[in-house]
Amino acid sequence: MATASKTLNVQAMSPDHALYAPPKKSVSRLLKANPFVLGLACFASLGGFLFGYD
Repeated sequence: MATASKTLNVQAMSPDHALYAPPKKSVSRLLKANPFVLGLACFASLGGFLFGYD
């Protein structure tokens, strides 16, 4: 039976390599640029409010 061994090289991340980078635009500009996302968020919020009202 043959076994394959794989090694994983894990390097420590320096502080310069962040997993999250803040957007270059503000949230209001992003929502103006993507009206579909704004509509989807409003629709989902409305559904949550109506479900919570029941």
